[in-house]
Amino acid sequence: MEPNKLINKSISYYNSQKYSDVVKLLEKEIFLYKNYYFYHYILGMSYLRMGNLGTAQTYLKKAYTLNPTEPDVKQSIAILLAAQGKEDKAIQIWLKMIEENQEIQRSEFSLETIRKNPIQGALFLNKNKIYAKLFPEIKVETGQNLSKLIRILLIIASLAFLLIAIFLLIHSKETIKLSLSNSKIKEKKAINNIAAYIDDIKINDKEKIENHEGQFVFILTETEIKNSFQKIKTHLKQGKDNFARIEINKILNSNASESIKLKAKNLASFISRPNFITFDDYLVLKEIKKNPLIYSNVYVKWEGIANNIEKKDNITYFDFYVGYNKNALEGIITTKTTFDIDINFKDYVEILGQIDYDYNTNILTLNAITIRKIEKQKN
Repeated sequence: MEPNKLINKSISYYNSQKYSDVVKLLEKEIFLYKNYYFYHYILGMSYLRMGNLGTAQTYLKKAYTLNPTEPDVKQSIAILLAAQGKEDKAIQIWLKMIEENQEIQRSEFSLETIRKNPIQGALFLNKNKIYAKLFPEIKVETGQNLSKLIRILLIIASLAFLLIAIFLLIHSKETIKLSLSNSKIKEKKAINNIAAYIDDIKINDKEKIENHEGQFVFILTETEIKNSFQKIKTHLKQGKDNFARIEINKILNSNASESIKLKAKNLASFISRPNFITFDDYLVLKEIKKNPLIYSNVYVKWEGIANNIEKKDNITYFDFYVGYNKNALEGIITTKTTFDIDINFKDYVEILGQIDYDYNTNILTLNAITIRKIEKQKN
């Protein structure tokens, strides 16, 4: 059978819910399709539909490796993670897709669906019709139809481009205002959806709050645990991710019950990586060194100089003298990067990074996200 006909036949089987037939038809053709993402994708989807999450993960992971930008592959992986009980990771995928303007409506719908109806394993996923709309559609496209479709789309795109160009010339100011308005509406909607999800992660009335057995760094009262949990939600909705992380660390290293800790981890999935433009929190290195466990995984933006630079196993290490460029040394922290950097001994730099603390070894490290050279500040 010709390769295209084979794939189209597998799609027909899939849409007829004959998932085992898809597997029988395609798995033996691994050498023919090993570098074709769709082959791995439809097999992963079939296994996911059958409830075989382990094999589904293998194929979907390969599909993602071959085509990491395909929204349907990301959607399928998010569904898989939710079915595996890794709801926080699934949420991260959907939030990232919304942020990147990929399938915004479907991603928002997925968040809303999972929020109201948490998936309870593979069997529950496939029996419950609520989740049917989460799965991406797979359609057969013949070569002839595809060629016609491409030609039609090219004509439409050309006409659309011409009309848009004329419209922009005449109504440029109005267009910009409308675009900004729509962008703000979409952004506000996304924020409201996220806030609704955060609100739904709550401590139940009869839920166990404290764990009375075990070894803990922080011993909190029931009231303190509840207050700390509420602070996480408040900080996240206000965009104060670092403050939320501090409260999450407090709960994770305390005598809070396992269910409370799991919910705190779920809330941590809403923390996003900042950038130089938006980030304005300032945390003092001396304070972090006093209680590093509380500050683990927080983001910082510091100025200083780089010293003792060395590269080892594709990782660059150096001592970062925080505040030295202002003649006010706050402290020294070992810093590492996994990307190539063009800095020399005693260069003045500004670093946006994330604090990493290993409790067992008591080692504090700064993982650099972005580095830029700066001028030394004058007295």
